[in-house]
Amino acid sequence: MLKEIIKNPFKKRHSEEDEQFINFFRKIILFSTLEDSEILEFKPYIYERNYNTDEIVFHQGDPSKAMFFVKSGRVQLRIQLGDYSRRLTTLTEGQIFGENCLVEDKPHPLNAIVMEKTTLYVLAQTDIQKVFQEDKDIPGKMLAKFGELYYEWTIKVILKLLSKNIPVHDGILDFRVKNRIPADIPAHDPETREKS
Repeated sequence: MLKEIIKNPFKKRHSEEDEQFINFFRKIILFSTLEDSEILEFKPYIYERNYNTDEIVFHQGDPSKAMFFVKSGRVQLRIQLGDYSRRLTTLTEGQIFGENCLVEDKPHPLNAIVMEKTTLYVLAQTDIQKVFQEDKDIPGKMLAKFGELYYEWTIKVILKLLSKNIPVHDGILDFRVKNRIPADIPAHDPETREKS
């Protein structure tokens, strides 16, 4: 630490709590190009929420009103098409979901289900907009990374679905062959859930 101070005596030093906050969010792609001070602009708006096993964070089709970051635990993202459900991925510490709230009036494209006791950081869409209004440099940096994230996700989902040999009929993925979940059993039911 002393060596760093001598190297740059004018560098602003943060509290240990702020350093932990910066270090956590620096690893998240949307925040990866932001300056420390820009990351800290979000701190007053981010809160923790605890979830129990099998609790739903949001349903596919719900309005996107917040972004979520996994502090601890696991969250499964599933796609539901009619009676058919498929696990796309399981998120762990340091991963993000609900980032489509950056695009106004877009619903969640997936179900988010907690797999074990989990703590999430939550950042409301209205608070993101406040930060964007206060600092005009932040939206451009974050939206550029959002484009990258969206592209990576699209490729990941396509490859995952192709690896499962899901047939395509008339240009639409046909989930009837595998992973059928009867209409009367919810997709998040532990009996029908895929183990990750």
